[in-house]
Amino acid sequence: MQAYPVSGDLGPKQQIAADGPDTGPEMTTYICKGCNNKFPDTGLYFYGVGSIRCIWCTKFPKEVKK
Repeated sequence: MQAYPVSGDLGPKQQIAADGPDTGPEMTTYICKGCNNKFPDTGLYFYGVGSIRCIWCTKFPKEVKK
């Protein structure tokens, strides 16, 4: 069993684990064309295509007045 420091200081392996893994690039944001709110651009992050509308505005689009 591994002994942990009693003083509250982190050991070398714990310091490496506390720094965390490389999380990748920062998320870019976009402004939704339907509701004008700012959201992280998950479409660009996962698919390489920038997002235009948020999930809510995509699922429930506002009716266009004629």
